[in-house]
Amino acid sequence: MKLYFIRHAQSGNNAIFDATGTEHGRSEDPELSGLGLEQAEYLGQYFANNTDPLEKNQRITHLYCSTMTRAIQTALEVGQGIGLTPIIWEDWHEIGGIWLEQNGKQVGQAGKNRTQLEARFPSIDFSQYKHDTGWWSRETENNCTPRATRAWAGLLERHGGTKDQVAIVSHGHFYAHIMGQALGIEVGTGKSWFTLNNTAITRIDLCENDHNSTEIHYANRLVHLPLEKIS
Repeated sequence: MKLYFIRHAQSGNNAIFDATGTEHGRSEDPELSGLGLEQAEYLGQYFANNTDPLEKNQRITHLYCSTMTRAIQTALEVGQGIGLTPIIWEDWHEIGGIWLEQNGKQVGQAGKNRTQLEARFPSIDFSQYKHDTGWWSRETENNCTPRATRAWAGLLERHGGTKDQVAIVSHGHFYAHIMGQALGIEVGTGKSWFTLNNTAITRIDLCENDHNSTEIHYANRLVHLPLEKIS
């Protein structure tokens, strides 16, 4: 199996933090920014053109994304490029999740329910989405390891030992924890960490006859973006 872990394009919250260094004015579930929409288009064109010299045999067979708006929007561009419908996979959402600041505290919000998401994104596959009243579980970074473990185990269960080429549009902080799962190391404050830019791609190859044999083919690859579009 080959895994292409893709971070979503720049969100409105990313743009606010890049401009101000604060979370003031953030949305609990932001849309892509203007720059983010451009980045997503470049990403979709990259997969559609399939001319990367490092990826001569690239043929994405499965496309997943998290429940968050910014990931869905990005995945739609990828899906358009490769002719696949993105499938929602809740376990790959961002750490910290759906929240707003109230009286100086992060207060979790429910997140969009299935009816809202299907109305907003009718071309997404929600067959694996089970929540009619919102999905956010109020998880923090300190207790996200069980979900990262579950997400990695689920990936191996679905695609391990195959020749599948799986793309998942997910998130920057969760990426570090997935890299920890792939490499068998601890990540977090004071430990190892992995950085991923908006729409950057990391390819992880799992040996077909041994799920525990892992090769990081490349990480944080941004060949599809002009320099001035990197964030």
